[in-house]
Amino acid sequence: MIQHFLNKTKVSREVSHLLANDPWPVAGSYHIETQTRQRQRIRVVVPDWRAPGADACWPVLEPRLVEDFGAVRDEASLLAFTKRYGLLGYEEARRSGEGLNGDPVGWALGHARIIEGGLGILGIISDVRSGRVKLDDHSSLALARAIEAQFKKMGLRGPVEEPMLPKLHVVKLPPEVLPDKDDLAFSIGFRDWECDPIGCAYTVLTTLINDQIKAINYKFQSFHRVTPEAEHKFGLELHWNALLHVVYWRFAERLGGEFRQCGHCGRVFPMRTGRDRYCSPSCLNVIKCRNYRARKRQKREKDGGNGEHGNGGCPRNPQAGQSQDSK
Repeated sequence: MIQHFLNKTKVSREVSHLLANDPWPVAGSYHIETQTRQRQRIRVVVPDWRAPGADACWPVLEPRLVEDFGAVRDEASLLAFTKRYGLLGYEEARRSGEGLNGDPVGWALGHARIIEGGLGILGIISDVRSGRVKLDDHSSLALARAIEAQFKKMGLRGPVEEPMLPKLHVVKLPPEVLPDKDDLAFSIGFRDWECDPIGCAYTVLTTLINDQIKAINYKFQSFHRVTPEAEHKFGLELHWNALLHVVYWRFAERLGGEFRQCGHCGRVFPMRTGRDRYCSPSCLNVIKCRNYRARKRQKREKDGGNGEHGNGGCPRNPQAGQSQDSK
């Protein structure tokens, strides 16, 4: 876990760009105004630094930052979030030079939908990891439909079929605020969407996350901690320039845990223990039967072909066998 060391110094109200060793500024109040850019009228959340009560927060340490942002639905809830945590940092995140003095409402709500749907997908993955939902041929289609519903909630277009590649599903990001920013941020192809929904969802989430946290940098630093022993600490320092990057970084932590490709069917599944090799008891049972028959065949060959024939005790319906290696 990357440690985040804070330098709790006084924050000026005029400061709009801070590194990780400083708090993120929160203005005394915020309001929404209409600005015109490229002949478009855009609703923008802007700060009022002159209002009393300007403060700061340490978003890396906020336990509910991701959930609170995912709960943003409209202008009112966006204002409430901004008053608590500060601006997301449109100019800092985009480096667009568009001169907006705050966060465009449509842009902020679009990212809030992505986080909301992403949390929904993490809930589905958690159900599979815990065993509440079994991952097998029968449940894969239902899981794919549930994850696809979260994709739609996130504003993603897809999965859709390309006419030239019938099995290819393409996922596209929602458009940005201004017309010249409508180019696709990414496009991913899937040939096994309905057969491997967890693996496809994992690919989408990691692509979304990486696109937003690529601007975060890490440095090795030494930190002098003022203690009676004057202890000197060394560690990694996180450097970021927009609150939005921290939201996605904290969301990435929720995606933690190991994933593996099933040794039988090839599905990607969330592992419960480090020994998991198969996505379901049925896949494990197939491998056990295969290994059992191979041992019987070897025994027959060794005994001159007088061994038993047929299933001969092939193990079936293993109980809690998913986390055990096949024999």
